[in-house]
Amino acid sequence: KHGEEEAKKIKKKLEKWQKRLKKTEEKKEEERSSTPTGSPPNYEPSTPKEDTILLAS
Repeated sequence: KHGEEEAKKIKKKLEKWQKRLKKTEEKKEEERSSTPTGSPPNYEPSTPKEDTILLAS
């Protein structure tokens, strides 16, 4: 019986965490799309390693 209660608690926490994660992702997307293409001077586009490898090959 005690195990079930724990499982429920963990599930709730997990769901809460996933929702928060989703919100954070959406916020990042909004910020990214609202960034003007002129990009401010301190804005450096991050180049993922995959892209670099693709360009090099």
